[in-house]
Amino acid sequence: MDPHGHPYPASPAESLAAALATRAGLRARVIRPNALARSFTAAACPLDREEARAIGRTAVAWARAGQQAVMVAIQRLSNEPYRVEFRPVGIEAVAARERLLPGDFIGSDDRSVTEAFRSYARPLLGHLDAEEPLLFD
Repeated sequence: MDPHGHPYPASPAESLAAALATRAGLRARVIRPNALARSFTAAACPLDREEARAIGRTAVAWARAGQQAVMVAIQRLSNEPYRVEFRPVGIEAVAARERLLPGDFIGSDDRSVTEAFRSYARPLLGHLDAEEPLLFD
């Protein structure tokens, strides 16, 4: 369980490492790919870096203005051109809650994505070489 009581299932890698330790008496360590993504900022897309800085500046400005117990939410205004605004959301509205991907983003086979997802995701990917296919195309 995470600190908010949500189930936190072990990854397949963690399950295998535990099985190696229990059944074979071997030590195993799991490196999560997302840890590298969080620590290697040079690999972050320009939009992520830009929005992270803007969110930080916004949070500091709100704190200096005396606004408390809020987080900075990103509200999408449009896909083309990509535009967002930042708005305060009370901590009580988001703490210990999860926000699921909209159902219309998931294909009828429960494994693919829809055009609605593609439209949402494209602006987040930044400039891509036209010769490189997108994973979801």
